[in-house]
Amino acid sequence: MSALAGTTVQFIYSFMEPILAKRLEDMRLDQIQIGWFFMILPAAYIPSAVALDYLPKRWDKRVAIIMGMICCGLSLLFVGPSTIFDSGDHTLAIMVTG
Repeated sequence: MSALAGTTVQFIYSFMEPILAKRLEDMRLDQIQIGWFFMILPAAYIPSAVALDYLPKRWDKRVAIIMGMICCGLSLLFVGPSTIFDSGDHTLAIMVTG
């Protein structure tokens, strides 16, 4: 289960890389800002992976992993088709939240 979760997170990070970079360029972000944007996922994933060991022992690890996958799905909704929310100037903020 953890291998599946790690593979899914790596897929999420790598599949949007070429598309997202172009989209961020269209939002007039420079290369440094785009780099910071791509740092959000590993900067959140690494501490949360370490914190997973400190969950109460009565919680099933599979439930925590499944909840993480659900959160990944929601984050992809915010990063990807965030234009469906008709957010105007707040599109970048929604993408960062995702």
